[in-house]
Amino acid sequence: MTITPVCVHDVFHGCRPLPITEGAVVLRWPAERENAYFTASRSHAPETRD
Repeated sequence: MTITPVCVHDVFHGCRPLPITEGAVVLRWPAERENAYFTASRSHAPETRD
């Protein structure tokens, strides 16, 4: 199996994406496969930005 990093931006516009938006669909995909993701979103992960 090959692991390929993927970069997606503009998923979080607030603390979490709105339920029926592109961002919610993008985040649901790894969650359904029990895969983690990293975000540097100021609103979702301020400690990462610090």
